[in-house]
Amino acid sequence: MIPAPITLPSMLRAPGAKVQESHTYTVIPMVSVNWVAIEGKLKGQRTALLLGGGIGYNPANTSVEFGLGPAFAWRSIQLSPMADIRRDVHLTNGFTPNESLGSSSSVTPTTATSWGVKAGITLSVRIPLGSAASK
Repeated sequence: MIPAPITLPSMLRAPGAKVQESHTYTVIPMVSVNWVAIEGKLKGQRTALLLGGGIGYNPANTSVEFGLGPAFAWRSIQLSPMADIRRDVHLTNGFTPNESLGSSSSVTPTTATSWGVKAGITLSVRIPLGSAASK
């Protein structure tokens, strides 16, 4: 799953320091389960519309993410727009990006995490399991 940017606030401890915000893009390794809603053939090849969900690990912020959404399968390839349910980090106590912290090195911006939903997309290879795969 390739999510929207992850906001990771940080601060430089130097005179005239400012609150900085960085965006990290990463690929989320995930395991998903899909249920076939409609199955058919397109030019002699198997196609299907699926409903599914998954769980993955975000290495950029070391948290778990969840995905829910439909999928389109052609042969062994699946493409799925998903709702990416994840933890986001944001500034609190009135701090804003690029805000000057003055000359005091003791000021540290505070952050909090909250659940958020963003658009994501998955591209995966289907691994058939069980006797139904041999049909």
